[in-house]
Amino acid sequence: MAQVDIYLTKGSSQGELSNFACILCEKILSSGKHATIVCSDEYQASSLSEALWAFKQASFLPNMHSQKPSKDAPIAVTESQQFKQFISTQKQASPDAVIYMSPLVAEPPKHFGRSFIVVANENQTLNAARTLYKTVKLKGIEVQSHDLRSRA
Repeated sequence: MAQVDIYLTKGSSQGELSNFACILCEKILSSGKHATIVCSDEYQASSLSEALWAFKQASFLPNMHSQKPSKDAPIAVTESQQFKQFISTQKQASPDAVIYMSPLVAEPPKHFGRSFIVVANENQTLNAARTLYKTVKLKGIEVQSHDLRSRA
């Protein structure tokens, strides 16, 4: 059964959101899984790909910035429209984990094992996250909300 985790982040800058995505990817990779990151646009995808490669001084998170996810890299970074096209034609297994960089692009299908939704601390994305939470719950998908806004 699918599981969705919604993370309400403390910040809203691209750097803060990218850093949080890097932390999520590090955890996913440590469990032996692959991740696909779905960004709202090409600029965000490029920025995030660069952030993954430079995540820590002593290490990096290998990724492929591509139009369609691939098992050739542990992390695939793509843009939302391209991901939707890829999934609609997908005949093989779905990605192990999908990280949506905004609730505005998130449409977690029921057949994914894990979906993570990163929510910037802005009114528009918070409202979209509330709507998405209700929609996912109504579909019978397990959903958990993690409010990181009050953490140090």
